[in-house]
Amino acid sequence: MEQKTLVYNDNTYRIKRMNAIEALALRTASDMKSVEGAKAFFTNVLERIEVQAGEQWMPVKTEGREVYIPAGIENDFEGIQKLVEFFMQEFLTPFFKSSVE
Repeated sequence: MEQKTLVYNDNTYRIKRMNAIEALALRTASDMKSVEGAKAFFTNVLERIEVQAGEQWMPVKTEGREVYIPAGIENDFEGIQKLVEFFMQEFLTPFFKSSVE
C-alpha cells in the first residue's frame, strides 16, 4: 500500500510507520477533555509525522525537545490543524475501523 502524503507550504509530510501497540497507546492517551490533554495529544501526533528534507524524512517535532521542522510550524495554526487532521483521517480513523472489522 502506498503511503499517503500531505503537501502544505511547499513541504511534503507523511505519517511515520508505527506498530499496533504504539497506535493503541496514542489513541488511548488522547484526552480531549482538558487543554493539557489535547496539547499532549497534538504533540504526540507531531512527533509521528515526518517532513521531507531533501532525500531524508525528519520528524516535525523532535521527541522530548522543542525542535520543530520546518522552523516556525509550531506557530502556524492552519498548518498544525492540517497535520493533525491528516493524521486523524489517514491513520487513526482507518486503523480503528479495520480493527473493529
